[in-house]
Amino acid sequence: MYNQVINDLIERIKQPLDKGARMKKLFYGFFIFLILMLSIPVCCAEELTFDDYTYTVLSDGTAEITGYSGSLSRVLLPETVNDIKVTSIGSSVFAQNEILEEVTIPDSVISIGDHSFGECTALKKVKLPEKLQRLGDLVFQGNTALTDITLPETLVYVGMNPFDRCDLLESVVLSGENPFYSVAEGILYDRLSNALISYPAGKQDEKYTVPDWVTAINAAAFSENPFITEITLSENITDISGNPFCGCINLLNIFVSPFNQNFEFQNNIFLNSQKRELIAYLWNSDKEKFSVPSGILSIGNEAFYKHMELTSINLPDTLIYIGDAAFAQSGLTSITFPKNVISLGDSVCSGCPNLKTVVFPSKLTKIGKYAFSECRSLESVTLPKTLNVIGDGAFFQCEALSELKLPENLHFIGDYAFLFCTGLTSVDFPDNLYSIGKGAFYGAENLTATVTPGTLAEEWAINSEVPLVHKNINYITTDSI
Repeated sequence: MYNQVINDLIERIKQPLDKGARMKKLFYGFFIFLILMLSIPVCCAEELTFDDYTYTVLSDGTAEITGYSGSLSRVLLPETVNDIKVTSIGSSVFAQNEILEEVTIPDSVISIGDHSFGECTALKKVKLPEKLQRLGDLVFQGNTALTDITLPETLVYVGMNPFDRCDLLESVVLSGENPFYSVAEGILYDRLSNALISYPAGKQDEKYTVPDWVTAINAAAFSENPFITEITLSENITDISGNPFCGCINLLNIFVSPFNQNFEFQNNIFLNSQKRELIAYLWNSDKEKFSVPSGILSIGNEAFYKHMELTSINLPDTLIYIGDAAFAQSGLTSITFPKNVISLGDSVCSGCPNLKTVVFPSKLTKIGKYAFSECRSLESVTLPKTLNVIGDGAFFQCEALSELKLPENLHFIGDYAFLFCTGLTSVDFPDNLYSIGKGAFYGAENLTATVTPGTLAEEWAINSEVPLVHKNINYITTDSI
């Protein structure tokens, strides 16, 4: 945690700022840096327990909460565990806790990790510590009952929209002056990188003009806001991460200044003109079929995420890159990836309940993590000869898969890659596998493995008690010499 917060602070200080605030920034930066140098620990690995909590001890004797097993609706986190001061809450500690309604975090805590309270759907009230310095990515993502939040003035780092999909949150409040962050009309901005971090999902304005001083819009910035219909971008916008408009179901128009050389909006798609990247496909379309324009080189993260109306898509041969979750939870029934795509991003088509057919590109080398997870209708896949890696959970819960032939160049099968593929009865394994991840085929109770004697695949099948069939081997005899 020490190195992470120090690095965050250094990056904060290095960012440009308007003239009037530079000296103030340097003063605050130096002051906070001294505090961090004296107080922030380095994490050790040992995990211990205290009541309903697990924690790790940091190098200076303070602690990071790493887990919670309690069932209380109102939680007051301890300031100490076994007489050890708590300074941090780790990643995903309370994630998916559907009982938690109210939480108070002690003032000893200076760092809250990524997704710490993610998907806590009953959480209504949060009291953050007065000296909090670091708020990680998506900390309160999916907290659909959260109505208000006040950020302390001591913040040094805020990650990707901490309030993504907080449906009832209409406004973010920042207490006091902060050299790094600001709030205007309930919207959270990064002052140093001139970026928009969070436009609350519950903010009910229909139209919004991004301030001229803003040059960047961060990933998930507008995520799941159902009220906004129009957004206006100035000529100064130069950087947009991922799809910041994902889930804005009533967004009809994005007006881009004619003097903006970087972005354009046309035919329901928002594009990065310079990179030829499709960033977002807006939700106001009811089209079942869509053709991505020729000349597009990449499709960004979550560009078509949750578009259940979309059943068919045509991708151009110019396409070379497809981002994470680009088509996740969409209504696609089939997809053909263009020939020049060599890698499929994480969760690229995850959760597509109607997806039956996938045609992979001939040059594909990697299928990302959870790429086709929970595609329960996927009946068969023909994997290309060039494929080297199948990522963790790539085909998790693809229940309709029955037979699978893995290509000879495949070297790595990730953890839980085919977990709960309950219909899988036959897998033909290649000879050159280097690794088969844990639980890769768990739940495929009727599986029979076809393997070559003496290979890793044979060893795995024996150790996993999976019935096996040996491949036919043509031995050289003296009669053939």
